[in-house]
Amino acid sequence: MKLLFLLLMSLLVPAGTAAAQTMSATDRQALVRQLNHLLHDPRKPSQEVKLELSGCHVQQTIRDTKADVQMNQPVAVSVSKGSSDWAVNLDNGRFELKMGFDWQDVTALSYVPDTDDDGRRSYELRVKRHSKNTDITTTMSLYTTDEAVVKDLVRRLEQLRRSCR
Repeated sequence: MKLLFLLLMSLLVPAGTAAAQTMSATDRQALVRQLNHLLHDPRKPSQEVKLELSGCHVQQTIRDTKADVQMNQPVAVSVSKGSSDWAVNLDNGRFELKMGFDWQDVTALSYVPDTDDDGRRSYELRVKRHSKNTDITTTMSLYTTDEAVVKDLVRRLEQLRRSCR
């Protein structure tokens, strides 16, 4: 009887662990909503910073409709290599940057406290990726002073990253 119980428990524990590592669509939406809120710099109302999750691909868009950009003619550049991509569009008063990557390339998530030139505190989210022979760290400013919020956010991002392996 004990052997049967132990056998059943050994079958249930891995299944529970795998289930705990997946993220529901509702949890993903809540995570994206919170991230988009924290990525927005309240001192730059004309700037939009948006993160989108599509399966295991992440797309960050930074758009400023009142940017200090003066051009004779619009410029658009894009690069796609492997699972990473980026694009820049510039025009008079308009700036847009898009960066994308796949979660399976992410090797580490971390955060550090940050202070800008005006003494305003925030946190910097660091996403370390490895692709072929290149290590890349992408940083994103999180506009909050609450470390508990950032710590929980990184925990949830880590859960999402692991579900994409």
